Amino acid sequence: MRSSPIAKSLALFGAFALSLVMMVFLFSEPVMAQATTGTLKGSVVDPNGQDVVGATITVQNEATGVASSTTASDAGLFSVTNLLPGKYTVTVAPTAGFSTKIVTGVNVKLGEVTDLKVELVVGAPSASVTITSDTEQTIQTETSQISASFETRKVQDLPSNAAGSGIDTLALLAPGVVPGFGNVNNNGTTLSVNGNRARSNNFTIDGTDNNDLTIGGPSFFVDNQDAVQEYQVVTNNFSAQYGRNQGAVINIVLKSGGNAFHGSGFEFHRNSALDAETNIERRDPNRAPPSSGHGKDKFISNVFGGTFGGPIKKNKAFFFVTFQETRQASNSTITGGTLAPLKSQFAGLLAQYPGNPAIKAFVTQSAFGVTLPGLSVQPRGDTAVEKICLPKVANVAFSSAANCGNLPNDFTVLAARPLFSYAAPFNQPEFSIRGDMNVTKKDSFYVRYLYQKSPETFALFSNEFLGDIPFSSRNLSGAYTRQISSHVTNEFRATFSKLAVLFGGGCSDTLTGCILDPTTGLDKTFTNITLSSIRGSAADPTKLSVTSLRTIGPATNLPQGRSVQVLQFNDTLSFIQGRHSFIAGADIRHLT
Repeated sequence: MRSSPIAKSLALFGAFALSLVMMVFLFSEPVMAQATTGTLKGSVVDPNGQDVVGATITVQNEATGVASSTTASDAGLFSVTNLLPGKYTVTVAPTAGFSTKIVTGVNVKLGEVTDLKVELVVGAPSASVTITSDTEQTIQTETSQISASFETRKVQDLPSNAAGSGIDTLALLAPGVVPGFGNVNNNGTTLSVNGNRARSNNFTIDGTDNNDLTIGGPSFFVDNQDAVQEYQVVTNNFSAQYGRNQGAVINIVLKSGGNAFHGSGFEFHRNSALDAETNIERRDPNRAPPSSGHGKDKFISNVFGGTFGGPIKKNKAFFFVTFQETRQASNSTITGGTLAPLKSQFAGLLAQYPGNPAIKAFVTQSAFGVTLPGLSVQPRGDTAVEKICLPKVANVAFSSAANCGNLPNDFTVLAARPLFSYAAPFNQPEFSIRGDMNVTKKDSFYVRYLYQKSPETFALFSNEFLGDIPFSSRNLSGAYTRQISSHVTNEFRATFSKLAVLFGGGCSDTLTGCILDPTTGLDKTFTNITLSSIRGSAADPTKLSVTSLRTIGPATNLPQGRSVQVLQFNDTLSFIQGRHSFIAGADIRHLT
C-alpha cells in the first residue's frame, strides 16, 4: 500500500525532529558554536573579587563594528558565542556604583574559548576606564579539543609553504601531523594525522564542505595566503558539531571587509638558473655543461595578485575581493628504469617480424618510437646500452639473458633505459568576492564566491604518453545569523561547490603518444601493453627466468575524468543558561 503525502511529511518531520534532539549536547563550559567562530567568556568582579550581577556586556568587532550584547548572570558570568576570529572591544556597563570598563584588543581565535576577567573600579557609571587586553598567548583550559591555529600573520610569514603551492603544509607544524600517503587530492601536501589515512581528513572553508568526494582531499585549493584570516587543524577530541571523517578537521576561514579600506599586492618569482644541479643532472653526459646555463631543468615561476576590502557603508555593509594567478614555465626530465629497443633497431625488427602486431607497437609506441611534439627521448647517459634476445619465430618473446645467442635462432637487439624531457607550462588564475551586511543590530549575513581554473597543459606523464589535466573548482556559500536574544543565537549556512577534472586531452592522435580527452576519445585511446617471457638456458632448459621490458601505452586507468558537486544546508542554534551552553543543529548534504 502506498503511503499518503501527509504521512510521508509527518514521517520526515518526525525524523528531522528526532535528529535535532539527538544533536543537542550539554557542556559544563561554553564551546564553539560553529567551525568558523570562537567564544568569549568571562566574569565581572568588584575590587574585592566579589561577583557583580546584572552588568551589561557588549562585545564589538573592531574591524566591522558588529556588536553582540549579553548580561552577567547571578554568578557574575557571561558568555558570547558565534564570534568571527579577530580583535574585539568589550564594554562592561555595571548597574550602579562602578565605572564602565572598556577592554580593547581582546583576541578571539578560531575554535577556541577566550577567557576574560573584568575587574571594575568604584565610580560613577558615566565614567569609563579603558585598558588593552593581553589575550594573545593564553592556555586553552575551556575545551579538551586538541588543535593548532595559525592566524593571518603566521599564514603569511611562516616559510613552510611556497607561494601559490597550497596552504596545507602549515598543518605539518602541528603535533601528530606528517605527510600522508595514497592517491589523494592535496593542497600543498597530503596529511596523515595520528596515523590515519590521508582520505580520513575533513576539509572546510568558512564552515562549509570542501571535500573531493571521489578520492578525498580538498575540492577547492586555497593558494592565496593573503586571503586567509585563520587556518586551523583539529587533530583530536573533536567537539560534537564535527563529523563526517575520523581523521583531522582542516578549517580555513577567509577574510572579510571592514570599516577601513585595506589590501595587499604581491609578486613572487623563482628561477631555476639560481638553483643547484641535482645528482642526475650532474652525471648525465648528454646534457650541456653547467657553464652554458642549460645543464639543468628549467623552472620559472611567477605568482602575483592582491586583495582589497573595505566598507560600502560604515558599520553596515562591507566587501572583500582577491585575485591571484600562477604562471610557470618548466622543462621536466624523468628517467626510465627498464629497457626499451633503440630506434636504430626498428628497421631490423620490422624486417625480422613482418606483420607482427607486437613488434609494430614497439616500433611506433615504445619509449624511443613516440613522436609527440615537445617530447624528447634519448638513452640515459649513466647506463650502458644492453642486448636483448628475441627468438626467430612468429610468436615473439623477449629475453635479456646474459648469454645472448646461445639459444637456437636468437635475434640480438640493442636496448637502453630512456631519459624523457618535455615542457610542462602551468597557468592557474583564481579570484574570490565576498559581501557582508549588518541588516539590523541582531541580523547579519554574508555571501562569498570562490573560483579557480587551469588548463594544465602537457602535465601528465604515463610511460612516454602525455596529455592535459584541465580542472576547474568553484564554491558559492552564504550565512545568515540572527541574535534572537542576549543568550540565544541562530546561524543558517548554505553552500554549493563543484569540482571538474579531466585526465587527458590537448592532442588528437593517440599513435603519437597522446592521452586523449576522455569525453571524446575514450574508445580510441592506446592500450597498455606489457611484454615478458619465460625462458630456459641452453645448458639447463629447466632453469627458467622471467624478463620484462618497458611497458608501452598509458596507464590502464587513463584517460579518465570526474565531476563532484555538493549542495549543503546546515543550521545551528546555540543558547546559554548559567554556566552551561547548549547547541542543537542539523546538517543536510546532497552529494553527486
